Amino acid sequence: MIISFVLILFGTDPQKTLGESGVNNQNQDIDSELIYKNETLGFSLNFPEEWKDKYVIEESDNHISVFDKQIYDTGQGGLLFTINRTIGEMITQKDMNMEPVPTKIILQGNGYTYFYRLPTDINYPVNDEELSRHYQEMSGQIDYVLQGISLLGEQRPKAANEGFKVVGSSYFTAEIPNEWDMTPLENLPVWDINEGDNPVGWIQMLPYKTEENTKDIYGNSIIEYLYDEEAQRKMSITLFSGYADGSVMDKIKTSFNFAGGPFNVIDLESAANLYIAQGCKKVFGTIDSFEIENGKPVAVIVNVMEFIPDGPDDNNPNGFRIEDLKYTETYIIEHGVNVAALAPPNYNSYEMYYMCRC
Repeated sequence: MIISFVLILFGTDPQKTLGESGVNNQNQDIDSELIYKNETLGFSLNFPEEWKDKYVIEESDNHISVFDKQIYDTGQGGLLFTINRTIGEMITQKDMNMEPVPTKIILQGNGYTYFYRLPTDINYPVNDEELSRHYQEMSGQIDYVLQGISLLGEQRPKAANEGFKVVGSSYFTAEIPNEWDMTPLENLPVWDINEGDNPVGWIQMLPYKTEENTKDIYGNSIIEYLYDEEAQRKMSITLFSGYADGSVMDKIKTSFNFAGGPFNVIDLESAANLYIAQGCKKVFGTIDSFEIENGKPVAVIVNVMEFIPDGPDDNNPNGFRIEDLKYTETYIIEHGVNVAALAPPNYNSYEMYYMCRC
């Protein structure tokens, strides 16, 4: 069962990642032997003096792996961290936080995002006290080590279309004209496209089974839809005809690739639509309270409301009204309940929550 609730969310300013500060806190003279350069991946890394002769690097197509040399030489693992590169600068730490493996962005630029991952299993011999201590000492310095990363050269993702550049987010990569820029909207899977200060269009993630809009509601736009059948995802591309014609749209559409990305509220709505089509129920309202047994929630009680879009004769400020139906419903938390929290004034799905009995 899928339940949508109305919640007011409050946020705080996100903390900067290592890559955003632009400050290298390793205020020391760097030994040339400690400067690692990877021209293929387009970054350099200045290791601290304390790590001299203590690490080994393995290089792969899109990442490097850094090991504790003492353990690596014994063949018992020793992986400390990996640095990975992926296409796109619109990838966010919030997206990364949805990854099953702890992941942190450390650098963005030249059309790429660089992030590091820590190993998920034990990578040192637990029965060897000296090697264990050495590994743990190096692990404790990883954040400090990563402050030494910087871009190397000006290598960018190569576009197939002349006069175009590659852009990317956690959800897609695509090519757009060089003079255009793309900016993600905060909290929504929408990416605005602009030429200078002029809006050109946007790319938007949509619920998979939504009806396509075949009408030009703006009077001067062209719209295309793209599908990832395996992931059951849908994107729309909207361009204003004053800035783009069918040829430009075709190049963007042909270059477009779905790139995965974390499960979000649009995916939740897509799944909800499938359940509803099979006879399940969607509820709109506010959380009244929870039933608790042995200190754990076993049911959620909902004040049921109705979300009513404006009709032809209505003129509400946001194009809808909400009617309190004056009754509650109780839903047992057994296998779990997915909750899409809707925030005013337009009650968009900003966050997703999962409630379960633990």
